[in-house]
Amino acid sequence: MIALETILYPPTINYYLSYQRPQQLFKALNKIGYRIIFCNYNPEERTGYLKEIFQDFFVCSKINPYKISKLDKMPILWITYPPFASYLEQYPNKLLVFDAIDETSDEFESWQSGLDILRRKSDIIFASSKKLYNDNKLYKDNVFLCQNGTDYEYFSKAAEIFSEKPFDMPRNNNIIVGYYGAIATWINWAFVYNTAACNPDIDFIFIGSLFNMSRFPVRLPNVYYLGKKPYDKLINYLQYFDICFIPFKVTSMTNGCNPIKMYEYLSAGKIVIATDFAEAAGCEFINTIKSREYVMFGRIVKKLIDENNEDIKIKRKEFAKNNSWDERAKIVDEAIKKYLNKM
Repeated sequence: MIALETILYPPTINYYLSYQRPQQLFKALNKIGYRIIFCNYNPEERTGYLKEIFQDFFVCSKINPYKISKLDKMPILWITYPPFASYLEQYPNKLLVFDAIDETSDEFESWQSGLDILRRKSDIIFASSKKLYNDNKLYKDNVFLCQNGTDYEYFSKAAEIFSEKPFDMPRNNNIIVGYYGAIATWINWAFVYNTAACNPDIDFIFIGSLFNMSRFPVRLPNVYYLGKKPYDKLINYLQYFDICFIPFKVTSMTNGCNPIKMYEYLSAGKIVIATDFAEAAGCEFINTIKSREYVMFGRIVKKLIDENNEDIKIKRKEFAKNNSWDERAKIVDEAIKKYLNKM
């Protein structure tokens, strides 16, 4: 029996806190034959454990992953956090992958630490956006564009109303503009405030955890902050969004961002409006608006809803399906196999 290739992800994020690119991509890679050892990062965990959450997908904590019996040969080491470069010697590997998931500027400027080391030592670099691809291609030839994706089967369920409206959503017939994700400083809150203030007959829903913010920053009667929701409940809210919203600032960091939610919204066939950061502006199914154009938002929304039809919804969903995590896993698998076959 041929031993599975094992991807080892050192302690970087909490597997159970929010479902991000690493969890999604590793799950898709696991489905096509990779063993995953995900070392959980949670300072509050005191007891070591090894859990098999899917077949050959393990989450461990406070134990040496190299002593796990399932690790029957040298692993592929997968790094997403550049400062982890200082610990590389503690993790022997047959292949070092750097997954460049965020632009190391603005809110992520601290990620500059270790970036040069990773670019130099990595065997393969995957980049989640075109900007990150172009930036890393200056340092290494073995760079592959692997943008974010969607769990299409899950999010496409929100294309139709399948359950009652959640109790904490507004009980009126207003148009609903919805956002879920980090409630963070890279959102253009002035644009959000101005847009909502100009459109009192539109309800704005925000879902997510506060990130580098102490409180939700907008207080208007038609703006609702519902807090964080479990991943498996997101579609209960998404099904009621008339418009999906990505109101990011346009900065060096966001121009290097390829939002996962962009594909998830489109999986449900939803109309998406975003500010004109690079990856949104480059997607034919995203309607972009400049932050200074907030007075036009209401007219744009109503026009897009009037023009919406089943053919357009199907095209959005087809685009999303072609950008699923399963499709992204094929890119990774091809690059890894090509490299290993040369060894």
